[in-house]
Amino acid sequence: MEPTALNGLTACLHNSGVTMGTTTTVTITTAGTVSIRGKAYTTTAASNTAVTSFLDPNTGLAPKGVGPGLGCIFVACVVSTGTVATMRFVQSEIVPLQGNSAAYTAGAFLDAPEFPAIPNNLCPIGYFVVKVATDFTAGGTHIFGTTSVATGAMNSAATAYSVTAQSVCTLPDRPQIV
Repeated sequence: MEPTALNGLTACLHNSGVTMGTTTTVTITTAGTVSIRGKAYTTTAASNTAVTSFLDPNTGLAPKGVGPGLGCIFVACVVSTGTVATMRFVQSEIVPLQGNSAAYTAGAFLDAPEFPAIPNNLCPIGYFVVKVATDFTAGGTHIFGTTSVATGAMNSAATAYSVTAQSVCTLPDRPQIV
């Protein structure tokens, strides 16, 4: 029997509805099935659940802080257990943004960041675009999973960042910024 292009497929087979929770938590709105290298696993829905590890699976280190006037992508992945608590986040390169579009509001990417390499034991279910305005708290950096990721009104130096979520079946074939 000849292998097909779908042998070993890694894909989220439902719309996970992954989004950030109220502070430093994550929500998966829909339970469903993912395939990791061709094996099926079930994910669970969970609301405002703390993630147990924000260590980047590619580096084993905490995510790099995103400073004022910079942005990046964090790819949300599940392991075979498929729970929010065991999710992993893989960080892209950090790239510059255009100047603020308004006070406390980050500008667009100068060049969209490339998606990071995803380890073979993970299935991407979504990604988060993080953009930090140039007037973010002086000397501060946005630390994914530590700084509140629930974007509210960007009306002060403390809230001068945005985090936008996008669910995926597989990662898009080119850089995305929304």
